[in-house]
Amino acid sequence: MAAKLELARLSPTLGTESTLDLLDADGFKVAYGGWQQGIASGLTAAGNVTETIPLRVQGSSHNDLAAKIDMLDDKLRQAEWYFDNFTEKYSVWLRAKMENESNARQALIRRGSGRLGSSLLYPPAQPGNLIRGYTLSLERYPWWEATVEGMSGVIVSCSGGDAFLADVTGNIPARIGRLKIIRWDLSVTLAEVWLGFRSDRFGTASNFQSVWQCQDGTAGTDTSIGGSGSTTTFAGTTTMATRLTIELEDVTSNYTDQRGEFIVLLAAHVTNGTTTCHVRLKDGYSGASAANWRVQDRVRIHQQTSGYLFSLGTVKIPPMMHDRSTSAVFRKFALRIDAEQTAGTGYLVMDRLILIPFSEGALHIDGAAITNANNLYIETSADGIVSGWQWSGSEPSTTVTVEPLNYGLPIGVEPRVVFAGQTATTFYPTATASVSIQQYYPRWRTLRGSA
Repeated sequence: MAAKLELARLSPTLGTESTLDLLDADGFKVAYGGWQQGIASGLTAAGNVTETIPLRVQGSSHNDLAAKIDMLDDKLRQAEWYFDNFTEKYSVWLRAKMENESNARQALIRRGSGRLGSSLLYPPAQPGNLIRGYTLSLERYPWWEATVEGMSGVIVSCSGGDAFLADVTGNIPARIGRLKIIRWDLSVTLAEVWLGFRSDRFGTASNFQSVWQCQDGTAGTDTSIGGSGSTTTFAGTTTMATRLTIELEDVTSNYTDQRGEFIVLLAAHVTNGTTTCHVRLKDGYSGASAANWRVQDRVRIHQQTSGYLFSLGTVKIPPMMHDRSTSAVFRKFALRIDAEQTAGTGYLVMDRLILIPFSEGALHIDGAAITNANNLYIETSADGIVSGWQWSGSEPSTTVTVEPLNYGLPIGVEPRVVFAGQTATTFYPTATASVSIQQYYPRWRTLRGSA
């Protein structure tokens, strides 16, 4: 197997448009001493890497020598086109492979420059048609990527459903080139969705409990627990008070596998169209005093008589930084809902809390119209820009708002996706959706090998 070092101009949909070989085929050859590959520093905030490649450039004449340098200058110009113009479809990559490395890897080039190390007016350039000591400097993105791969879709419930994906190789979270969502069975149109990924990094992924049923919690002021969740009448007080507490041990016995950061969604409604409530989320340990609970902002539930998902904020489990608590402490972690009634006389009914993990990648999408015919696509470009679009009838629509959080595909064996969604007016717990990662790119810090 031959070694490879080349500049490749390519598009994820159109493939490779052209390449420039730096290992002899196009008149370029890495100079003695070779290319010493750069390595990214850090992970979450890794900066770009500067590569310095010493080259010899050989031509058959001075005009041929100029043509070869022009080819290199063209690639450097084309690399910047991708960043200068949003409509540019091609980007330029540094593609490399060791002689006995099974597969090539490639990194996106941001910009580049060249420097001559010898005069063009004296040997070996004149005569000899040789430029010795040409230094190519490239600023590239920190991670090496594989060529595109895909996964089959998984069916998930819109009420905090989850499914396992295929194994993800690499040692850096993969870039998700294209993710597709369609409504699966129930005849509703999904307008807002959340999804998050979870690997075994924080605990066994199969033991993660994404849904906390309100009927499993402990009733607070003016609240009763029943088969459909909790009901708060506000008969005793309409002012802000604790209405429900759910401890971690109420929903799972796999306490330490719940570690992580989460978006908390509340499925709730009021019982008549004149009622307005405010709810707020608190998190802490169930035996703690009031001063030791972390309090989120109030969220308004205004005349919402059908079930709806309200985003209450984010929580960390456990709440202390780098906490190494044992199961005995984890189990007493709790989520608490305070509520007040500010208008009307209706009750507040709370069905469930849904925890969307975001430490390893998550999305919140709003303004969609997802059906079994209108597909939603979320794309991540080579330079990391996340955008959403969908087909509306026979045309693409650009009305979708996408909020990514640490968005990427976690590495490892069968990472898990957790999903929630609703229409513009109603949360349907029995609705399902199909989530397909149509394109993803495994990534590495240094070398790829056989993966």
